[in-house]
Amino acid sequence: MAISKNNLIRSKRINGEWMDMALNLAKKGKGKVPGRPLVGCVIVDKNNKKIGDGFFSKIGGHHAEIKALKRAGIKAKGATMYVTLEPHCFQGLTPPCTTAIIKANIKRIFIAIKDPFPNIQGRGIEELKGAGIKVEIGLKKKEANKLNQKWLLKNKN
Repeated sequence: MAISKNNLIRSKRINGEWMDMALNLAKKGKGKVPGRPLVGCVIVDKNNKKIGDGFFSKIGGHHAEIKALKRAGIKAKGATMYVTLEPHCFQGLTPPCTTAIIKANIKRIFIAIKDPFPNIQGRGIEELKGAGIKVEIGLKKKEANKLNQKWLLKNKN
């Protein structure tokens, strides 16, 4: 079944609007997580209705993805996630977000930018893809790069 040009344009616009919402949520973490990235997350169901959202607001606290998943609850199954930075995939101060995303049965995830942090660097994306989640990278990349300029420079290879 072919997607019409108008539906494709509409879909891109809607995806952009959800990522804009995630970027705006991420900004709420400014000043609350010094030295860490600003991350926002939105989850929408198959009817394109927001069912969860969150932002990273406390070092050692739940990450944006976990907050959004908790708000979505069982509705997260088969949903689409929009997140401003690649989900982390290692045990640090908190468990890996990738594990929770996979367990929640998220179907598709839009990630604005990859995380250059040495323990991540694309590994989160590969883990999600390996679990059968459709991963799309680069939506609102310019805006996400600007938002996390300090984090990106701090972790530049």
